[in-house]
Amino acid sequence: MSHAIEGSLDARAALNELIRGTGLEIVSDKGGIIVLRLNAFMGNRSGGAENGSDIVVTAQKQSQRAKDVPIPLAVVNTGNLTDNGKVLLKDYYNTIPGLQITPSYEQNTMIAIRGITTGSSAIPTVGFVIDDVPFGSPIAQGNSLPDIDPGDLERIEVLRGPQGALYGASSMGGLIKFVTRTPSTDRFSGRVEAGISAIENGAQAGYQVRGAFNIPISDNLAVRLSGFRRQEPGCIDDPSIGRTGVNELRTYGGRFSVLWKVGDNVSIIGSALYQSDRGDGVSDVTVGPGLGDLQQKFIPGTGASHRVTEAYSLTVKADLGSFHIVSLTGYNKTRYRDNFDFSAVFGGYVNNTFGVSGAPYADDFQPENLTEELRLTKKFGDRIDWVVGGFLADDTNNLHQTAYAANPTTGQIVGVGDDGYYHYKYHEYAVFTDLTFHATDRLSVQVGGRYSSLENITGPYSIVEPIFTGNTNPVIQKVLDAHFHPATYLVTPQYKITKDLMVYARFASGFRPGGGNLLFPGVPVTFNPDKTYNYEVGLKGDLIGHKLSIDASLYYVDWKNIQVFEYTPTYHGYTGNGGRAKSEGVEVALTARPWTGFTASGWVDYDKAVLTDAFPTGASAYGGPGDRLPSVPAWSANGTIRQEWPIGTEVTAYAGGTITYVGDRQGTFLAAGQTRQNFPAYTQVDLSIGAKWKGWETNIYVNNVTDKRGVLEGGVGYSIPTSFFYIRPRIVGVSVSKSF
Repeated sequence: MSHAIEGSLDARAALNELIRGTGLEIVSDKGGIIVLRLNAFMGNRSGGAENGSDIVVTAQKQSQRAKDVPIPLAVVNTGNLTDNGKVLLKDYYNTIPGLQITPSYEQNTMIAIRGITTGSSAIPTVGFVIDDVPFGSPIAQGNSLPDIDPGDLERIEVLRGPQGALYGASSMGGLIKFVTRTPSTDRFSGRVEAGISAIENGAQAGYQVRGAFNIPISDNLAVRLSGFRRQEPGCIDDPSIGRTGVNELRTYGGRFSVLWKVGDNVSIIGSALYQSDRGDGVSDVTVGPGLGDLQQKFIPGTGASHRVTEAYSLTVKADLGSFHIVSLTGYNKTRYRDNFDFSAVFGGYVNNTFGVSGAPYADDFQPENLTEELRLTKKFGDRIDWVVGGFLADDTNNLHQTAYAANPTTGQIVGVGDDGYYHYKYHEYAVFTDLTFHATDRLSVQVGGRYSSLENITGPYSIVEPIFTGNTNPVIQKVLDAHFHPATYLVTPQYKITKDLMVYARFASGFRPGGGNLLFPGVPVTFNPDKTYNYEVGLKGDLIGHKLSIDASLYYVDWKNIQVFEYTPTYHGYTGNGGRAKSEGVEVALTARPWTGFTASGWVDYDKAVLTDAFPTGASAYGGPGDRLPSVPAWSANGTIRQEWPIGTEVTAYAGGTITYVGDRQGTFLAAGQTRQNFPAYTQVDLSIGAKWKGWETNIYVNNVTDKRGVLEGGVGYSIPTSFFYIRPRIVGVSVSKSF
């Protein structure tokens, strides 16, 4: 809503004053034409995953309307996440169709899309990028979840189905893109926010504070600064040691970015991100005698963790007539340290050697990733769009793991039962191309491909394991070097029924790299890449004058030579290749805007993800044809409504709610004759209400209104079989923000 102005102002200043508080901002194009757009700090904050009208995305490494991208795609509204205290991926994953998150010990969070997973310890099947820079590593121990605070994110894009042609290794299930906000030379702007929260059975209050500022320095130079600090309140108690709220999580971080417009046709953006997450206890709930709701019992001194995430990028863009060139250099590293109670696995071994049954286990992971991508885009008239590029990656992962022997009552360490230093390296060189031929104004065909040369190096490593071998001298393992040359493809015909509605078919493939195993007795020396082949048809776009949006797809994924993470009798992990699996299903997402201020959106997802071949004879786990893949619900659904209404001439109030259903799932594959853990279905309800006034916004929310205990992981097959991970209990919070 605008307001009257008075005084002596030039045209631009007058327009700025006129739109103050409306959420609009002035942007000038290269020709000096003034355009009004929605301020990046005050964007649509109405929901989580969106499939709405004219959202712009970069899913195919170019700016397009989401409804013009022939990929099943969800766009997450990051403003809504911070307003409602959903800052961790596990808090909002169930609002995104086809996405599964299974937390676990160490850093091995399982992320899957469309059910393409065999468990949390395997090489990732879902890729992550931050501003198109790959994050994490497609090698051993690569399931490091980049839980980036959403405060300075423009949006999160979730691409379903294999993305191997454009994004390469370990995007065989799909891809998650974090898109940050970029600096602007137009005007100074910013946003500050503060909030508090209380959780069921909480031992302390939660809080969050954030600030982000866009600072133009000149007509061709601008910087952007953001920072935050938050505390996730703990809600799990350990009565055996008298501690409450042991799973409190404290996080802080920030981001700096700079934009330099070298000329009319060249720009450079540099970015640096830092985030620290520290906790004093795990979020497992122990089920056992003498323990109640939201309680656990572990060895004193275990449960602490600390993760530091750093991500740096340098993007150079140049428009050279009909050519557009992008150079994207990225470097990221993570340091993750934790310790947890591993007595359920190693307790018997340490007791035989040291006479105590406690087995604390400590990890120190240090992955680093350096990447470079150079791509060229060219249009040949109105008929052909062409992208060609090259990519290289140099990844390392050093880890140190130690199993101690300890008094289970006091936590006193009495010896070292297993101690290992492991080293992994990964090199990738790839070329890719993508060509779209517009046969008519309505019919087009997209064809793409990628060829990769991979080198996966395992070792050297050093192990001392007296509890298994009785040997107190280190065993030094030689380097194992494995080479692979996978190729992936993409073929997508699409037909525009109207300019805002299309049908498409998509044939695409993806892969995970192969590699080498640690050479323990009975373990295969190497394992091969596995591949997914995706076949689907889809319908997406707007109907009824943009009052209804749809994104629907029917798909079949053929998964060949699947990689399965297994264990030796002494719990040494390794990767083997199994047979085949499939994931087939249907996804339907709808958004309706029947009248001004009201939005109703929802989706339904059916996914039959099962083995089609049995695991090979001799595998440590059993899986037969028709057995469900782990942690994948057959049915899931989500529905959201929101109504906005004016109060007077300057205040807008809103209220809304979300209901999410996650069907029953099965746990990890077990040895023959064992019954897999079942995770029951659950339903979660979230509510919020708030108001906006002249750039101010206040939001009150209740997440998990009915305080459900939805089970995400644990039980039989989990490393601690008496422990379970739940969704977060009921949490009530309020946030206040000011955009300017």
